[in-house]
Amino acid sequence: MQRLLILIELFLINGSMLLFSQQNTYLVSTNDTVFACNSEHVVLNGFHLFNYDSAVTTAVTGSLIAEDHTSEGFMVTLSSGAIVQFFRIDPGYFGNHIGNNARIVKRTSYNNGLNWSAIEEVFNDTACDDRNVHGGLVGQDSIILFFRRYNAGTSTQIDLNYMYSIDGGQTWSPRTVINSISNGTPGSNHVIKVPGRGWLMSIAGNYYVEIRISQDGLTWNNNVAYIWNYTFSQTHFISEACFTYVGSGKLIGLFRNNFTVAGSTYYQVTSNDNGYSWSEPDSTNIAMPYWCVSPQIFYDAPRKDVWVIATDRRNYSGTFAAENSLVWIYKNSVNEVFNNPMGFTIFKSFQRPFPNWYRFYGYSCYVRKPNGNYLIMFTESFKKLNFYEDADFYQFEINYLPVQHQSINFTWNTGDTLQFLTVDTSGTYVVTSSDGAGHNFTDSVFVSIINNVLPDAPVIVNQGEGITLSPDSGYISSDYSYLWSTGDISSSVYVHPNSTEIFHLTIFNSFFDCTDSVTVTVMPVITGIDQNNIGSMVVYPNPFNNYTEILFPYSGNKSFNLTLFDMLGKILRKEEGIKTGNYILQRGDLAPGIYQICLSDGIELYSAKILVGY
Repeated sequence: MQRLLILIELFLINGSMLLFSQQNTYLVSTNDTVFACNSEHVVLNGFHLFNYDSAVTTAVTGSLIAEDHTSEGFMVTLSSGAIVQFFRIDPGYFGNHIGNNARIVKRTSYNNGLNWSAIEEVFNDTACDDRNVHGGLVGQDSIILFFRRYNAGTSTQIDLNYMYSIDGGQTWSPRTVINSISNGTPGSNHVIKVPGRGWLMSIAGNYYVEIRISQDGLTWNNNVAYIWNYTFSQTHFISEACFTYVGSGKLIGLFRNNFTVAGSTYYQVTSNDNGYSWSEPDSTNIAMPYWCVSPQIFYDAPRKDVWVIATDRRNYSGTFAAENSLVWIYKNSVNEVFNNPMGFTIFKSFQRPFPNWYRFYGYSCYVRKPNGNYLIMFTESFKKLNFYEDADFYQFEINYLPVQHQSINFTWNTGDTLQFLTVDTSGTYVVTSSDGAGHNFTDSVFVSIINNVLPDAPVIVNQGEGITLSPDSGYISSDYSYLWSTGDISSSVYVHPNSTEIFHLTIFNSFFDCTDSVTVTVMPVITGIDQNNIGSMVVYPNPFNNYTEILFPYSGNKSFNLTLFDMLGKILRKEEGIKTGNYILQRGDLAPGIYQICLSDGIELYSAKILVGY
């Protein structure tokens, strides 16, 4: 009812029709279908507002700076929002890269890594070096922790081990030895979840990497899933490994390249089938041409970004200076790098936080924070005065910030390249817009042009007669509502005009409203009061080309009016106040054809047909 009242207000001002040319603009991104009248100018707007997250990195800050040796490890985010870091520490001034005083510890942050708790011991075998700490979450607050025991005194590996906690690291299972043919270290930095298979970790040695998959994430023997073994051919000097699942059954892995010469960048391997089969290692362009240790790769599923963190030890190859070593950050889509190991794109790089002549330790790890951003931790190193290695933690963040960009370029399937497109035919219109920053959006809209609601045929009635007006049969339905300029709301209306008049009809439903008009022409009926005078008017010449003279009986002080009609009853000319019995009618702009003239003073009426020649 409210819609009907609005339409009535549009139609009626002081009892007359409001006539205006309609032009409606439709935003393609918010409309699937547009209904419009054939008298309406339909303008499509291809504008799109791009909303996406833009990644930025924060400044590097010291995270754990002391005379201890702190290195490697992994981080997890618990269900409480707390972030826990597990790592190796060889405490004190005599802490070193290798030492039987080293143990596994943890610390906790309750504010997304801004501050950290005091260090708590997790495992300490006082007879050996507990090192190469890796692991991750394998369920809500269930943590798996891998490490190896190494005898620093005899420079021999004792064994590989794992422990697990099901209460967020408060208590731990007994240590379990992992049986492997590799005399290597646990890799992957983070265990990852492979849909349909379980949890994946790796064990790496020289020329050797094996993948293990555990269905429950808590048992890791007798579950080797794949092996790369080049110990005999030595064609690929693979070592420490890191993997990530990137969706649709695809995994990407990066291997350390232990040849250490210039150009010995990471290797890449890929799988298309959830890790059942894999490619051979292929060199990447990551940190080219510098040699790097332990790779770090992870996938941000919400934004579909592949991230790689690398730290170079350039002084190991050629004459490069260690103080110039960098942290390298790469960001790509899956398609950009999955089958293209040389296609990694640098996002940002920055110099090591404490430049010095000694090697850059590196060994980054990451964790996804509760807000969806990432905390990155890595190790810096230098030589103490006692020539033992000092190693400290530094951290930075990768944050996603919401960004809005407006589209500035447009391409329509019509070939047009402006933001607005005016259409007058039914069809599907497709527009691709872009923001100039590499983001594109394609959308379409179907435009349905409503043809004439009222019939096109002329409507003519004799003076004094009425007629019923109705829309075209295709628009007579309970699906539509109606509003005539007479105020009637039925599909048909009976009108009885005194003179030629235009009638308007608006039909509408929940999708559109459309207005059409029809002209009802009223033809004068030649039944004048003085019938005997009808035949006494003379028109000569008739037919005529330029002008004709009209003669009719005239007497006294009478004043006649002349009206010229076409054969549809449309009034073409009027001449008032004729006070003579003869009148010259000029052809003027009359087209060839038949016309009717009437002369009347209100009592007497004279009428005749005239023919205008070519």
